[in-house]
Amino acid sequence: MSGGKVKVPPGTYRVEVQYFNLDSISDDGLEGDDRYMITLFRAGR
Repeated sequence: MSGGKVKVPPGTYRVEVQYFNLDSISDDGLEGDDRYMITLFRAGR
């Protein structure tokens, strides 16, 4: 799975990015079992 789009209402958000298994990436950076998770939090007004 790669990429994608998510519709969110206009506003201010905090973003948390988590990444896993980066040591599995090949030397050319094209192969690996790396994983990423992005979480959006609506920021208070």
